Amino acid sequence: MDFDVDVDEMLHHILQLQQESSKRYRRIVRLTLTDHGHQLIEQVPDFIFDYYKTILAKLMLQQLKKFHEIIAHEIENENENESESEENSFS
Repeated sequence: MDFDVDVDEMLHHILQLQQESSKRYRRIVRLTLTDHGHQLIEQVPDFIFDYYKTILAKLMLQQLKKFHEIIAHEIENENENESESEENSFS
């Protein structure tokens, strides 16, 4: 099956999955944030359906790096928000 890859749309859907399943998604990011990202795509857990695995496998290295940067930024923001919430709850 062949898919037309719209990277921005794919990132949007994957970011939605990240919000819904943060811990599992962080595992995916750790798996793919390596020099062997394309090979490790095959190890993505089943909750990222075959559709997403196919799209991710088709990304060029530059697109894969963009994907990692966006996800890492989102996770960093999420962690900062969690830290601020914890600090405010202790105040």
